[in-house]
Amino acid sequence: MKYDTYNQICAKTIIVNGPAGSGKTRMVEDIMRFSEDMGYDWFMSAFSRTAAENIDEAVTIHSACSSLLLSMIVATGQSLSFVDENLIYEKCAEMCRFNPDAFDWKGTSGGILKKDFDKTRFMLSIRVWDRLVHEHIGDACVLNDVTLHREPRMERIRDLFNILGRESGASSLTYMKYEQRGGRLKRSKKANHPLTFEQFIHDVVEYETWKHENMFLDYTDIVLNAYAFGLTPDADVIIIDESQDLTYLNARIVWNWSRKSSVKRVYICGDENQALYNFIGGSADYFRNWATSNRPVTCDVIYRYGDNILRDAMTFLKCTGSVYGYENIITAGQEDEVITAHGRNGLRQVLETYSKKERGNATILALTNYQVNDVDKYLKQHGVECGDSMTFHASKGRTVPNSIPIDDIPASWVKRSRRDIASLASLGYVGHTRAQSTQIKVSGFFTGTDRYGGRGYHNLERICRSAA
Repeated sequence: MKYDTYNQICAKTIIVNGPAGSGKTRMVEDIMRFSEDMGYDWFMSAFSRTAAENIDEAVTIHSACSSLLLSMIVATGQSLSFVDENLIYEKCAEMCRFNPDAFDWKGTSGGILKKDFDKTRFMLSIRVWDRLVHEHIGDACVLNDVTLHREPRMERIRDLFNILGRESGASSLTYMKYEQRGGRLKRSKKANHPLTFEQFIHDVVEYETWKHENMFLDYTDIVLNAYAFGLTPDADVIIIDESQDLTYLNARIVWNWSRKSSVKRVYICGDENQALYNFIGGSADYFRNWATSNRPVTCDVIYRYGDNILRDAMTFLKCTGSVYGYENIITAGQEDEVITAHGRNGLRQVLETYSKKERGNATILALTNYQVNDVDKYLKQHGVECGDSMTFHASKGRTVPNSIPIDDIPASWVKRSRRDIASLASLGYVGHTRAQSTQIKVSGFFTGTDRYGGRGYHNLERICRSAA
């Protein structure tokens, strides 16, 4: 299904918001994994929050992003300012045939170089180029070939240049020129010199050529490459995490890609307390009107602990066009292989029940460290030598990939696959969705939950299954 207008793709949009720490990202991850189980394709972001401070880091980060962008759909939002303006201009000094030691900066960022008017013009040209890329990302393929002087693409760039001049006002495309008079560098009597298209193209071509020869990459390269790669893959679901940090540019990349792909649903996940969705010039209400329900799905801290995770995930799945009820998930596995441990006492009963049967090893996954410590103590009391433990905390979902080996446990309960164990650890929240002995199948696992000590839903995960 192709989308030809913004309205069509936005009609498929759901907004997920909430305060910091409310579980928005966890909800998004749950949606992705539920979608994967149901046969949808999903792709995680390739963009990171890292801002490199030197050229080598910029090249390294860009190379990593390029390889991942082949299967990337959504940027996490934060602008990738790999190098600051001063560093760019300093590295371009050789190209401009100036001695960087002679630079006289006015301010520390974006200052005007007073000692050479060509440098001032060059700075203006690069800033105009950057703005063209930002504001006309739809012409990224045209902009990407600027150094080739291809026709009619060069005419299109001229049109964009002229449009920018008209929209910004004549004074925005002028620079201050300095002249040598009386042995001193003085401002020209004609203070504002217009930047012509020919000068602009000359500076940009020189800059792009220098970057290529010196393996130098800046944010514009990230944008142009991201746009080109982003058009390649198809996906059923787009998830925009940390959307409050989206820049106008990255938002345009997402929208433009969405319109050209077979996306069925777009999820926008962000923190409303951080001026949600103001990145593109609209208010939160404006984006809510774009959403299918005309209102956002709001997360709070209860999402991490309570029984609303599965409910919310099912709601999202239904919105994508496929309805999978709770019963369908449960009956998808082999229930006769399920061991459910409810709290510490429940785990003890399980161990006592199976400890005298077939020998083997098992991995116990616990929600909190104090539960694992209690298990260690219990096992030692029963003469079982314990190894390291695996835990993940309810509030963050972090995983420590270790295990507790237990003797005298049936081999059929041993989980051998690393991938499945990792999936269970990362999907622990989905397993905490029901109280009172409810079993839920999550990526091949069944889990049980129990209310413990009035501190929310806790559970000691069941002993992992599968043949040794």
